[in-house]
Amino acid sequence: GIHCLGCPWLLEKLPEIDGRIVRTTLDFPHGILEVHRGPRIAWTEITQLVRQLGYVPRALGMDEGETARRAEMTAQVIRLGVAGFCAGDIMLLAVSVYGGAEGAIAWDFQLLSLVLSLPALLYSAWPLYRSAWVPLRHGRASVDLAISLAILTGFGLSVFNLARGTGGETYFDSLTMLVFLLLASRF
Repeated sequence: GIHCLGCPWLLEKLPEIDGRIVRTTLDFPHGILEVHRGPRIAWTEITQLVRQLGYVPRALGMDEGETARRAEMTAQVIRLGVAGFCAGDIMLLAVSVYGGAEGAIAWDFQLLSLVLSLPALLYSAWPLYRSAWVPLRHGRASVDLAISLAILTGFGLSVFNLARGTGGETYFDSLTMLVFLLLASRF
Protein backbone atom coordinates (compact mmCIF):
# COMPACT_ATOMS: atom_id res chain seq x y z
CA GLY A 1 0.00 0.00 0.00
CA ILE A 2 2.97 2.34 -0.29
CA HIS A 3 1.80 4.99 -2.72
CA CYS A 4 3.34 8.40 -2.11
CA LEU A 5 6.40 10.19 -0.83
CA GLY A 6 4.80 10.61 2.60
CA CYS A 7 4.78 6.84 3.14
CA PRO A 8 8.56 6.46 3.63
CA TRP A 9 8.54 9.34 6.07
CA LEU A 10 5.73 7.81 8.10
CA LEU A 11 7.05 4.25 8.08
CA GLU A 12 10.58 5.31 8.98
CA LYS A 13 9.12 7.20 11.98
CA LEU A 14 7.92 3.94 13.59
CA PRO A 15 10.74 4.07 16.21
CA GLU A 16 9.42 7.46 17.31
CA ILE A 17 5.84 6.14 17.45
CA ASP A 18 6.84 3.10 19.50
CA GLY A 19 10.18 3.31 21.31
CA ARG A 20 10.52 -0.48 21.42
CA ILE A 21 11.24 -0.47 17.67
CA VAL A 22 14.96 0.18 17.15
CA ARG A 23 15.11 1.14 13.47
CA THR A 24 13.14 0.90 10.23
CA THR A 25 14.32 1.19 6.65
CA LEU A 26 11.97 1.30 3.68
CA ASP A 27 12.90 0.07 0.22
CA PHE A 28 10.34 2.31 -1.51
CA PRO A 29 10.48 0.92 -5.08
CA HIS A 30 9.98 -2.65 -3.87
CA GLY A 31 7.64 -1.88 -0.97
CA ILE A 32 9.75 -3.72 1.60
CA LEU A 33 10.00 -2.34 5.14
CA GLU A 34 12.92 -3.66 7.16
CA VAL A 35 12.21 -3.49 10.90
CA HIS A 36 14.78 -3.94 13.68
CA ARG A 37 12.95 -4.50 16.93
CA GLY A 38 13.90 -4.45 20.56
CA PRO A 39 13.45 -7.48 22.82
CA ARG A 40 10.24 -6.15 24.44
CA ILE A 41 8.03 -6.01 21.32
CA ALA A 42 6.53 -8.90 19.38
CA TRP A 43 6.19 -9.03 15.61
CA THR A 44 2.43 -9.18 15.97
CA GLU A 45 2.48 -5.80 17.75
CA ILE A 46 4.57 -4.29 14.97
CA THR A 47 2.23 -5.74 12.36
CA GLN A 48 -0.77 -4.30 14.20
CA LEU A 49 0.87 -0.86 14.40
CA VAL A 50 1.60 -0.88 10.66
CA ARG A 51 -2.01 -1.95 9.97
CA GLN A 52 -3.31 0.95 12.09
CA LEU A 53 -1.35 3.31 9.85
CA GLY A 54 -3.32 1.98 6.85
CA TYR A 55 -0.87 -0.50 5.33
CA VAL A 56 -1.18 -4.23 4.76
CA PRO A 57 2.03 -5.85 6.02
CA ARG A 58 3.23 -9.31 5.14
CA ALA A 59 6.20 -10.84 6.95
CA LEU A 60 9.19 -11.87 4.85
CA GLY A 61 12.32 -13.65 5.97
CA MET A 62 15.74 -12.39 4.89
CA ASP A 63 15.90 -14.73 1.89
CA GLU A 64 12.29 -14.05 0.96
CA GLY A 65 12.94 -10.30 1.00
CA GLU A 66 15.82 -10.63 -1.45
CA THR A 67 13.79 -12.99 -3.64
CA ALA A 68 10.88 -10.52 -3.60
CA ARG A 69 13.22 -7.67 -4.58
CA ARG A 70 14.61 -9.66 -7.52
CA ALA A 71 11.14 -10.70 -8.68
CA GLU A 72 9.89 -7.11 -8.47
CA MET A 73 12.96 -5.84 -10.36
CA THR A 74 12.35 -8.40 -13.13
CA ALA A 75 8.68 -7.43 -13.35
CA GLN A 76 9.61 -3.73 -13.54
CA VAL A 77 12.10 -4.36 -16.36
CA ILE A 78 9.56 -6.40 -18.33
CA ARG A 79 6.84 -3.75 -17.87
CA LEU A 80 9.30 -1.04 -18.90
CA GLY A 81 10.36 -3.03 -21.97
CA VAL A 82 6.77 -3.62 -23.07
CA ALA A 83 5.92 0.07 -22.61
CA GLY A 84 9.07 1.16 -24.49
CA PHE A 85 8.42 -1.23 -27.37
CA CYS A 86 4.81 -0.13 -27.71
CA ALA A 87 5.63 3.58 -27.39
CA GLY A 88 8.39 3.37 -29.99
CA ASP A 89 6.26 1.54 -32.54
CA ILE A 90 3.26 3.81 -31.99
CA MET A 91 5.48 6.88 -32.39
CA LEU A 92 6.61 5.56 -35.79
CA LEU A 93 2.98 5.16 -36.86
CA ALA A 94 2.07 8.59 -35.48
CA VAL A 95 4.84 10.28 -37.48
CA SER A 96 3.16 9.08 -40.67
CA VAL A 97 -0.22 10.45 -39.58
CA TYR A 98 1.30 13.75 -38.43
CA GLY A 99 3.27 13.90 -41.67
CA GLY A 100 0.15 13.93 -43.79
CA ALA A 101 -1.19 10.40 -44.20
CA GLU A 102 -4.92 10.63 -44.84
CA GLY A 103 -7.95 8.49 -45.39
CA ALA A 104 -7.87 4.73 -44.99
CA ILE A 105 -4.11 4.63 -44.40
CA ALA A 106 -4.32 7.12 -41.51
CA TRP A 107 -7.27 5.22 -40.02
CA ASP A 108 -5.38 1.91 -40.33
CA PHE A 109 -2.33 3.43 -38.60
CA GLN A 110 -4.53 4.78 -35.79
CA LEU A 111 -6.25 1.41 -35.42
CA LEU A 112 -2.87 -0.32 -35.26
CA SER A 113 -1.82 2.27 -32.66
CA LEU A 114 -4.88 1.31 -30.60
CA VAL A 115 -3.92 -2.36 -30.73
CA LEU A 116 -0.29 -1.61 -29.84
CA SER A 117 -1.31 0.66 -26.96
CA LEU A 118 -3.27 -2.08 -25.16
CA PRO A 119 -0.26 -3.95 -23.68
CA ALA A 120 1.28 -0.69 -22.46
CA LEU A 121 -1.93 0.76 -21.05
CA LEU A 122 -3.24 -2.47 -19.52
CA TYR A 123 -0.16 -4.45 -18.49
CA SER A 124 2.65 -1.91 -18.12
CA ALA A 125 0.55 0.78 -16.46
CA TRP A 126 -0.95 -1.65 -13.93
CA PRO A 127 1.34 -0.47 -11.06
CA LEU A 128 0.12 3.09 -11.65
CA TYR A 129 -3.51 2.01 -11.44
CA ARG A 130 -2.82 -0.11 -8.35
CA SER A 131 -1.02 2.72 -6.55
CA ALA A 132 -3.99 4.97 -7.32
CA TRP A 133 -6.60 2.46 -6.15
CA VAL A 134 -5.07 1.36 -2.83
CA PRO A 135 -5.11 4.80 -1.15
CA LEU A 136 -8.51 5.52 -2.68
CA ARG A 137 -9.93 2.49 -0.85
CA HIS A 138 -8.72 4.07 2.40
CA GLY A 139 -10.30 7.43 1.58
CA ARG A 140 -7.09 9.12 0.43
CA ALA A 141 -6.05 10.43 -2.95
CA SER A 142 -2.58 10.20 -4.43
CA VAL A 143 -0.79 11.73 -7.39
CA ASP A 144 -1.20 8.43 -9.20
CA LEU A 145 -4.96 8.89 -9.11
CA ALA A 146 -4.72 11.98 -11.32
CA ILE A 147 -2.25 10.23 -13.63
CA SER A 148 -4.45 7.13 -13.90
CA LEU A 149 -7.54 9.21 -14.63
CA ALA A 150 -5.63 11.15 -17.31
CA ILE A 151 -4.45 7.93 -18.96
CA LEU A 152 -7.89 6.33 -18.91
CA THR A 153 -9.64 9.51 -20.08
CA GLY A 154 -7.13 10.00 -22.90
CA PHE A 155 -7.56 6.38 -23.95
CA GLY A 156 -11.35 6.65 -23.88
CA LEU A 157 -11.32 9.86 -25.90
CA SER A 158 -8.92 8.35 -28.43
CA VAL A 159 -11.08 5.25 -28.88
CA PHE A 160 -14.18 7.48 -29.21
CA ASN A 161 -12.52 9.64 -31.88
CA LEU A 162 -11.27 6.57 -33.74
CA ALA A 163 -14.70 4.92 -33.63
CA ARG A 164 -16.37 8.05 -34.99
CA GLY A 165 -14.12 7.82 -38.01
CA THR A 166 -14.09 11.59 -38.45
CA GLY A 167 -10.34 11.91 -38.19
CA GLY A 168 -10.40 13.21 -34.64
CA GLU A 169 -7.24 13.31 -32.61
CA THR A 170 -5.98 10.14 -30.97
CA TYR A 171 -3.46 10.17 -28.15
CA PHE A 172 -2.16 6.61 -28.13
CA ASP A 173 1.38 7.82 -28.83
CA SER A 174 1.38 10.35 -26.00
CA LEU A 175 -0.25 7.97 -23.52
CA THR A 176 2.13 5.10 -24.12
CA MET A 177 5.11 7.44 -23.96
CA LEU A 178 3.76 8.86 -20.68
CA VAL A 179 3.50 5.35 -19.23
CA PHE A 180 7.02 4.53 -20.43
CA LEU A 181 8.52 7.70 -18.93
CA LEU A 182 6.68 7.26 -15.63
CA LEU A 183 7.87 3.66 -15.33
CA ALA A 184 11.42 4.67 -16.30
CA SER A 185 11.49 7.39 -13.65
CA ARG A 186 10.22 4.95 -11.01
CA PHE A 187 12.78 2.37 -12.06
